[in-house]
Amino acid sequence: MTAALVGRCAFQQSPDGFWKLHDAIYDNQEKITPDGALDKLVQLGTDAGLDAPKLRTCVADPQTTELVRKSMAEGVNVGVEGTPTTFVNGRTVVGPNQPLLQRILHYPN
Repeated sequence: MTAALVGRCAFQQSPDGFWKLHDAIYDNQEKITPDGALDKLVQLGTDAGLDAPKLRTCVADPQTTELVRKSMAEGVNVGVEGTPTTFVNGRTVVGPNQPLLQRILHYPN
């Protein structure tokens, strides 16, 4: 949830900064713990060029939490059970399955 909140706030600040943060999160997964998640994610955001005080203010805003919860509910409603989940031409692909996605995209049914 913390990563979702920080990610949403990062994207609001800067789409480019969000993608830098996104990559940094995946590169530093082992360093992000439940107890220190917010501080570590904000640090990674700062390293990605984002404004730390703005991130913290946005994360603390109840509206941000509500938006993330709505997004999660929408995912559940369409059958998302994990990430990544990709929907292509009525087919659902769960997980990072590049060969399957390529087959679907290049050879549709």
